[in-house]
Amino acid sequence: MPLIVIVGINGRQGTSVANAFLDAPGFRIRGLTSSPDCPASEKWKDLGVEIREETFVDEEHARASFEGAAAIFAMTSYHKPFEDRRAKLAYEVGLIKISMAQFALRRAAYQGRILFDAVADTRGLHRFVLSTLPVVLPGAKYATHLAQANYHTKKEQLNYLTRCLPSLAAKTIAVKPCMRMEDYRMTLQMNEAGTLSFGTIAPAYVPLHWINMRDDFGIFVRTLLLNMSLAPVAFAAYSDRVSGEEICALISKISGITCEYRQYTAEEMEESGNNLACELLPDPAGSVLYDPNVFTPASINETIKRYSDPVPLSSFADYLRTVLPEHLASLRAAANKERAAPPEAAIQPAKEEEACSLVALQALRSERQPEMESAVLRNVFMGAPRSSE
Repeated sequence: MPLIVIVGINGRQGTSVANAFLDAPGFRIRGLTSSPDCPASEKWKDLGVEIREETFVDEEHARASFEGAAAIFAMTSYHKPFEDRRAKLAYEVGLIKISMAQFALRRAAYQGRILFDAVADTRGLHRFVLSTLPVVLPGAKYATHLAQANYHTKKEQLNYLTRCLPSLAAKTIAVKPCMRMEDYRMTLQMNEAGTLSFGTIAPAYVPLHWINMRDDFGIFVRTLLLNMSLAPVAFAAYSDRVSGEEICALISKISGITCEYRQYTAEEMEESGNNLACELLPDPAGSVLYDPNVFTPASINETIKRYSDPVPLSSFADYLRTVLPEHLASLRAAANKERAAPPEAAIQPAKEEEACSLVALQALRSERQPEMESAVLRNVFMGAPRSSE
């Protein structure tokens, strides 16, 4: 049976891809993760998925992880250091001498090159699907500084792939996921008056691209991995195209509760760490996310209709009908709990910051530094790129 290797199998994208292949008999699945013994990894093992630890700090180790693969799905994460406890601790105690944004850029570049080089050396590989970011059109404005750095990182990775690994580039399809439908939860709020509000940084009338990550994304990727009739392209992975005001209307209709739209500023989003909405500011037509040369699900269906079933598309309305009732129940429960709590319960003593430095130092001295941080601290982030094949 052909082997499918999925990088980041415990993430939302990797999970969706793995589930899509579990639903299609006849494939072996190998999942790569930095946490091979976590509960999520154990569940995959119970389903017959091979799990291997991989952090992309050593090219020989990465080559072994891809050995025997007929197809590979991969992504790199610029945001991961901002969620990595060890990286935060190293930064807090001064072991990382640059900003976290610079650290994230260098780490993503370093790991991306190791990943691409190892994939390029995989014998018998037929297809490589890389999850990246939308095409940035001339004149597009970034919503936040973090978004600009993220797009820059992905662009550099693609440049390295096409410039230094042309044989791999000829097997590669770039998948460009858009806003995730499930992330509507990040700004849906229940107000004191019992009404709802939802928002993004885009104007209410601008149509945005949304993907049902759980149900649609994996099937998109499976289709691309298995249909060799598709030439290397950039693929716009979205399920539906709806504006913020249309989403509010859907929420109001399904819930019976008035939902008003709020347009957030880029500063509000960046300060909160919430990167919902567009990382690029859209024009009134919402066309900034994808240029005319990027395939859409409809054009993919037109290409593969002789070889495969059409790619199913989820509407935002159907998605909300499935998940909104439970989400609203949790919002009501949280509101009731907050109202029932005595005033002093809402005031938390600020002791965590006082102990932070000591805890960080103890952790860094007592725990084994992961290979990535060790490599970073030795200033070997970037590695030695291949000049050509």
